[in-house]
Amino acid sequence: MNTPMSIRYKNWTIDFELKPIPDRSLDWSFFHDNYDGPGNPLCGFAATEEDAKAQIDEIDEMEFE
Repeated sequence: MNTPMSIRYKNWTIDFELKPIPDRSLDWSFFHDNYDGPGNPLCGFAATEEDAKAQIDEIDEMEFE
């Protein structure tokens, strides 16, 4: 899968783009609909789609506790 793609998960967008580096931990990125730039914790990177969703779930739990 070398083609960039985006998927929606809850109020988040998860993007996949195979980077030209050997480290696969940054191939998936995600951001919330309310993300407004650097310093906002509503974004991140992951190695897999499942990892991105798990991180999103953790952030969502913290936001609403």
